[in-house]
Amino acid sequence: MRSCLIAFLLLFGVAGWGQTKGPRTFELTLPENWSNGKNVVLVLKDLEVPENRGVVFRLFPAGQSDVESLASVSVVARSRNAKGVQHFDELAMNLSGEFRQWAERAKRGNRISVIVKPYAGLHEANDYPWHVKELKLEVR
Repeated sequence: MRSCLIAFLLLFGVAGWGQTKGPRTFELTLPENWSNGKNVVLVLKDLEVPENRGVVFRLFPAGQSDVESLASVSVVARSRNAKGVQHFDELAMNLSGEFRQWAERAKRGNRISVIVKPYAGLHEANDYPWHVKELKLEVR
């Protein structure tokens, strides 16, 4: 019985990790001096996206609906006939004053919760496959 439970938990963990489509929620730590820093950016580290589909990643507050995005960054497709994935060591998303105002209100200690959603044009792309190793806020 115990080995079945362990196998189930391992399988569930692998299945959850392999999910790479649509929006994702992230818990982020606010860096020291983030409110006084000149430029605050959200860095997507080790990002992989399809070579044949462009995308706009938009940042939203977690748990809130019908709000404007706090920031966005786009990735251009290599070509519609390309195969495979594009890999980016880092992709930085500049964060505006609106982000700072929201983060000041929403923070729990030094933590905030955000959602990154892929868009194709003006529409959310729930079928868009992507993988990112880490999201991190930085002051630059």
